Amino acid sequence: MGEGDEVIFPQVIFIIANVIIFFLLISFVYRASSGALVYEQVYAKEISLILDNAKPNTNVSIDFSKGFEISEKNGWGQGDFNKLVNVSDSKVHVSLAKEGGYYSMYFSDLLVEFTFDKVQERLIIKIK
Repeated sequence: MGEGDEVIFPQVIFIIANVIIFFLLISFVYRASSGALVYEQVYAKEISLILDNAKPNTNVSIDFSKGFEISEKNGWGQGDFNKLVNVSDSKVHVSLAKEGGYYSMYFSDLLVEFTFDKVQERLIIKIK
């Protein structure tokens, strides 16, 4: 290695690190501006609270219109609404965009079934 290589490598690494950080910030701003981050948290926590306080053999309906709107705007979950809300291992995962999503824990051990009513834009939770 020559003497000039010792000066160029730190600068190249610095530039690459700055480009990566810039793209991460841009992707965060894009997700935040679409509303996906906030609504993923709201829906996941709301569903977790419902599951923790639910009694067996009840049905709960949640207005999911904003979630459908955001997911369609992001091109996510079209036709497959199981991508939007997934429950497994005592975790509720809500994802309204292709990347990311939000997990929220719940503590009840009830059997849960989700269905989506696209016409009325509702998420129906059946607790068995």
